[in-house]
Amino acid sequence: MLERGIVPDETIYVVLLKGLCQNNELETALEVFKKCFERDAEIAQTILGKFIRYLCKEGQFIAASNLVLDYTSTIGNSESSMILLELLVDAGEVPVAIEHVKKVGEISPPMLHELHAEFLSSLSSSSKQRPMLEFIQVIESLQRNL
Repeated sequence: MLERGIVPDETIYVVLLKGLCQNNELETALEVFKKCFERDAEIAQTILGKFIRYLCKEGQFIAASNLVLDYTSTIGNSESSMILLELLVDAGEVPVAIEHVKKVGEISPPMLHELHAEFLSSLSSSSKQRPMLEFIQVIESLQRNL
C-alpha cells in the first residue's frame, strides 16, 4: 500500500487486521500492527482493543496477552488489559488471565490497582460472577505481595 502512495487510516488497519486474524495469519497481523504503531501510535492505540477482540475470537489468547504486554509501556493501558481479561474470563481461560495479570503487576503495579477497581465495578453486571470473583481474589493476592 505504502509503495503505491496509499497511507492507511484506522479503517484500513481494522479491516486488514480482522481479515488476517480470520485467516489465521497471526505473524502478518502482528507485523501490520507493529508498522501501524511505528507510523502512528494514536491510530495503534485506537485499534488495539479491536485487534485484541479479533485475536481472542480466533482463540489466539496467548498472542493477545503478549500483544497487550508488549505495548503496555507505550500505548497500552488498563482499558486494553481489561478488554483482554474480560474476554479471557468469559472464554473460561482463567489461567491465561491469571498469568497475564501477574505480568502486568510486574510491569506496572499501578495498573494492577486500576484493573482491580475495574473488575470490582463490573462484577455486578457479569454473567460469570464465579470466575470473576476468583480472578479478583488473585489480583488481591498479587497486590498484597507487591
